[in-house]
Amino acid sequence: RSLQSEASRALSHIATGHKDLTQVIINLGVVPLWYGHLLSCNDECQEQAAWAIGNIAVSGLEGRDYLLEHGAMQRLIDVICKCGDGNDSMLVPAVRALSNLCRSKPQPAIEHVMPALAVLVTLINHPAVEVVIHTMWALAFISDGPANRVQVVVNSGVVPKVVQRLSSVTTEFHMPAIRIIGNICAGSDPQCLTAINAGCLPLMKLFLVPETPRDIRKEAAWVLSNVASGNQHMIQAIIDAGLLPFIISSVGAPEVEVQEEAVWTCANISANGSSQQIGRLIECGALKVLCEVLNRSYDDKILIPALETVRTMLECGAEQVQLGQCNANPLIEQLHSCGGSQILEILATQSNPNIQGLALEVLLNYF
Repeated sequence: RSLQSEASRALSHIATGHKDLTQVIINLGVVPLWYGHLLSCNDECQEQAAWAIGNIAVSGLEGRDYLLEHGAMQRLIDVICKCGDGNDSMLVPAVRALSNLCRSKPQPAIEHVMPALAVLVTLINHPAVEVVIHTMWALAFISDGPANRVQVVVNSGVVPKVVQRLSSVTTEFHMPAIRIIGNICAGSDPQCLTAINAGCLPLMKLFLVPETPRDIRKEAAWVLSNVASGNQHMIQAIIDAGLLPFIISSVGAPEVEVQEEAVWTCANISANGSSQQIGRLIECGALKVLCEVLNRSYDDKILIPALETVRTMLECGAEQVQLGQCNANPLIEQLHSCGGSQILEILATQSNPNIQGLALEVLLNYF
């Protein structure tokens, strides 16, 4: 190994430490030297420079922003474009560094990261697993935020390719791919429809079964919560994909993180859906499972949307009575049969005024 390469390696390791050490390296003027090494004919020097830039980018906001303001993004893009499609050992550290330039909050300005999109769209089809993983995390970081950030990712045309990676047998692709889809579905209705039309919803079944790791199930339920916060057309897409039983099953999940997202999905369907769509939710056994949640949960973030959903379901039952479709509210009997009235009486004594108010409202209106 050359002396240059070893010196670069040592400084790169220092850059993985505390951000104050990274600042020392920046102050010493090492970064421009690494930029020069990116163009070196020495493969080791090139690789070490890319690893070092990636380490500085992830060390803290100061290091990341310094690199962005001093041309690191374009230099990395140039290097990546020269690597081609082969299994180039330079490609992994370069794409990792590019991804790290897109991460952390507050996020980098969109104009700093937009130049990377064209190369990321190409890299998502690369045969090397590590390259694709770093590529998708970069897209996840870019799309995380308001609608304007989501739109630049949608405009790139990458969404169908992300959905394709969701169905991959390579499990390492799943988390960043779901995160990208969740970010897009958290945007405007047209942006969410881009992901729906690309075929993301049927694939969510794969990630909501108990055998799937908890973090993935939580993310998948979050995607559906975002979709359900949209219009009735989007809620119908959830129903048509056969996802309601999976959502109800996730409401009863033992993991709080999964349960919370699934309860919010039910709450969003009940808040934004039609009476028929809410009826489908009830037919799948949502009321019984929500009563079980109300009986055993101590988390306000779960109790409030669960209570709101129960209230809306009871309102749908009352509407059926008003339309002459039945003589008595069928949901009241369902709630009685699973001990709902007793559960509501207990919740009406809660110290949280929101929970107490919702429970009292339901009791006064229906019991």
